[in-house]
Amino acid sequence: MQDDDARQWEGQFANLDPDCWALVAGVDYGAGWRLGRVAAGLLNDELAECGFEIWEMEATGGTLADGRAVVRMVGSSLAVQRLVRLLEAARRLAPPGAAGGGRGAA
Repeated sequence: MQDDDARQWEGQFANLDPDCWALVAGVDYGAGWRLGRVAAGLLNDELAECGFEIWEMEATGGTLADGRAVVRMVGSSLAVQRLVRLLEAARRLAPPGAAGGGRGAA
């Protein structure tokens, strides 16, 4: 029986378009994937501490075409609205100049 890490590793390639990128010799995709998974785990822990259930919002780690770690979040629109309110409250509590500029819609 495969463990969760093995399923996650294999599953990250399920939706990739092979025309978008190819594996490059010498790039350590495994290291980027592991870093992404660790970061996603930390984020999921913090989301849980803030009252988010895993079915409402979840972060997953993976790797980009160049081997860099990446974390993607998926959540219901209601959960995202709650997260936005939390981030707005945190920004108001931050010292002046600590917050960066807005990015707008993705």
